[in-house]
Amino acid sequence: MKRLLRAAVAGVAVSVTGVALLSCGSGGVSRNPGAPAASCAPMPSRHGQLGADDPSFELAPVALCVVGSTRAPADPHQLDLAALIPRGRVRQVWFLRGGHLADQVLVEWIDQRRPAVEREGFPSLVRWGLTVWQRASGNEGVLTIWTGATIPVVRSPPAATSLAVSVGDVTSDGHPDLLIAQYPDTNHGCGPHQVIAALPDGHAWRVFSGAPMCETEMAPSHGLLKVVGPIYRRGDAVCCPTFTETTYRRWTGDHFRIIRRQLARNHDR
Repeated sequence: MKRLLRAAVAGVAVSVTGVALLSCGSGGVSRNPGAPAASCAPMPSRHGQLGADDPSFELAPVALCVVGSTRAPADPHQLDLAALIPRGRVRQVWFLRGGHLADQVLVEWIDQRRPAVEREGFPSLVRWGLTVWQRASGNEGVLTIWTGATIPVVRSPPAATSLAVSVGDVTSDGHPDLLIAQYPDTNHGCGPHQVIAALPDGHAWRVFSGAPMCETEMAPSHGLLKVVGPIYRRGDAVCCPTFTETTYRRWTGDHFRIIRRQLARNHDR
């Protein structure tokens, strides 16, 4: 990911099956005292309308908004996770070893003391969020600055079956990326799918976003982004597309380009 283009922009909102996909500070993460102002920027493309032949390119890549910073040990294993959440408690944590780029910690937090797994165990307006923290330069054992950026999420209770997070390199830079899918009160896996990547400038970017995407799976594949999804013909039910399409996408520096496409007819159609 060599190129990085900048421009000023406000937060982005996308309608997903009738609910709002929130960006910037809207995910419920409040700015810590002394933290820099929230900042985010799009990545203008030299290729014009990327979505012309692929509906998954609804949003151009956009920098996640920085919402907080904290001084903490450079070694993520020594972090006090309470310093990485605005309220409530930590629910899940993912550690991403940075390699030649910065280490990252993804934290899911929720403002609810009572443990819950199923949708019925959460209030409809429970506050929760995903924040990815990135380490500034510093040696292990030495205090350094960690900056946090909020990942846009649908305001829907995070039941166990409503959120999927996987880790893998899909931008071919040797740094693990985050593949995040939400299924907000839907079946057939319908909901926003996102890829979050770190760039060498120290910012986290949402480099892929599709909303909504049904019956779709994303996965890393030898440095590429593999997307398996349905192709419907007239009369198909959501569950039962006539074809399944598999695409392999390479990150070019400002967008994903499809380099290989496979189409298979489903046997029961």
